[in-house]
Amino acid sequence: MEFLKKSLKISEYKVKYEKVLILLLHYPPIPFEIPENCIRCAEHTDYGTFTILFQDNMGGLEVKNRNNEWVQAHPVPGALLVNVGEILQKFTSGRLRATPHRVLIPEEERRKRCPRKSMAFFLSPDYEVIVKPFEEPKDETKSYQTSRDYLCSRLVSTYTH
Repeated sequence: MEFLKKSLKISEYKVKYEKVLILLLHYPPIPFEIPENCIRCAEHTDYGTFTILFQDNMGGLEVKNRNNEWVQAHPVPGALLVNVGEILQKFTSGRLRATPHRVLIPEEERRKRCPRKSMAFFLSPDYEVIVKPFEEPKDETKSYQTSRDYLCSRLVSTYTH
């Protein structure tokens, strides 16, 4: 995270420990009969600091650009995709924005019948880190959550039915 300190001209980087989660994601082949408007993974942003994604050549991942348009994130052999997460957006006071993304079902019949695989490396602050801007405005007083509380609240809001 030292690169953030330098590139964003942050005087002091306060997050010393990070939590890592690695997920192996498997999207099975699409059945022949599927309801209209189905997608593999709905629009969302990642909760943590950032995510590094390794994806196969099946494609389907789309990211929302600054013009609020969906664009395909075509797999590039040997390349990684990095998504800014919600906590990094908070750390940088919005200078870096969390990346909305989703995974669509391919239109090509051949690709529908193949599984899609990817590996996501999620990086988050230590649970005791307070999630607040690196450089707070001097005249502002605000209460902030710990990383643990923020991540738990996001998981509960996402997965509560």
